[in-house]
Formats: sequence, C-alpha cells, structure tokens
Amino acid sequence: MSGRFFVAIALSTCVGCFDQGDRPDLGEVTGVITLDGEPLADASIAFTKEGFRPSVGHTNSEGKYELIYIRDTRGAAVGTHRVRIRQFGRQGRVPARYDVESELTGEVKPGENVINFELVSEP
Repeated sequence: MSGRFFVAIALSTCVGCFDQGDRPDLGEVTGVITLDGEPLADASIAFTKEGFRPSVGHTNSEGKYELIYIRDTRGAAVGTHRVRIRQFGRQGRVPARYDVESELTGEVKPGENVINFELVSEP
C-alpha cells in the first residue's frame, strides 16, 4: 500500500483533532464588580492560572463583565485563578489588594460560572 493511503487513513480518523488546538477545558465566566456597594465601571479584570493563557474582561457602566480567553472564545481555563482588578484612568481607586497585590481568587468550573466581586476601599 502506498504512503498516501496511510496518510489519508490517519487524517480521516483524526477529523476534529485540531479544532481544540492547545485550548484547555473552559468555563464561561460572567459577573458584577462593585466597590463600596457601587458598580465599578470601566475596570479590567484578569483571571490567571499558572501554565495557561490569562482570560480578561472589562466592566460596563453597571459593573458587569464577561471573560474572554482568546479572540472570540469566551471563558477561562477550568480551575483556581488569581484575579486582578484595575480601573482605567482612575489610578489608586481600586486598592492594591485587588490589583498588583491581589488577594482575590476565582474558581472556574465547566459550564456557566457567575463570579461576583464586592470590593471595599477600607479593610
């Protein structure tokens, strides 16, 4: 049998093998971020899990966000993430314990996840 035959068989048995690429199992993540009880508008949120691409989102005027893994792919890798939140153009409003020195974590499970963050200015 020719080498082409074996290549054709190998490719036909692997239909869809390349659809996932390096993408891990993802869970969709949405939520609301508040600071001192008020919606935190114009903020960025990043979920980071060691060994994986971070997922990011941005809040609207109501503090709502949705995470994006890459381009049009929504979600974050399944597992525990370090979470960082910062607000655009208002340096210092979000305390460092939620940003550069973040104490926040988020647990992403398969399927839909609603993860809200209620931040406070004073500990």
